[in-house]
Amino acid sequence: MRLSPLYDLLVTELQEIFDAENQVVVGLSTMIKAAQSPDLAEGFEDHLEQTQGQIARLEEIAEELEIDLTGQKSAGMAGIIKEGEAAAQMSRSLLRDLLLISVAKRVEHYEMARYENARTLAEAMEQDYVADLLQETLDEEESSEQILTEAVDTIMSDIYEQEADNKMSVAASS
Repeated sequence: MRLSPLYDLLVTELQEIFDAENQVVVGLSTMIKAAQSPDLAEGFEDHLEQTQGQIARLEEIAEELEIDLTGQKSAGMAGIIKEGEAAAQMSRSLLRDLLLISVAKRVEHYEMARYENARTLAEAMEQDYVADLLQETLDEEESSEQILTEAVDTIMSDIYEQEADNKMSVAASS
């Protein structure tokens, strides 16, 4: 493959995505343990498995392009992961789950932006196979984001229900 500024940019993008995905693996382990909702913990476990598949897909892309995926760090993902660690320390359970979902949504949006950019670069370089693999991951990330949005709705319903129960308890004891 002819080296070009686009190629260099694609390699850098893929290296940062690879680092980000590996950070997500560690972050999800923390979030799984912190989630109160069994459904949320299971969703994070599913996403962990999906992330491991995405890492394997990145390794396939690296073989195709004959590149090394190490060398770049994703400072942006490191910041989001720190937010997740802080959220995991929160004591109120449903609110903690809500905050964990919020962090997970930031992860998804960050990943979607990076994968979309890498796919666009691959398309510009006429690397159709690489672009297709990146699009496959982008589709998964978009689906995960939608699932998280639905989880927010469920948890918000639970929070409203708890607040209503608390108001009834206070009224009954008055």
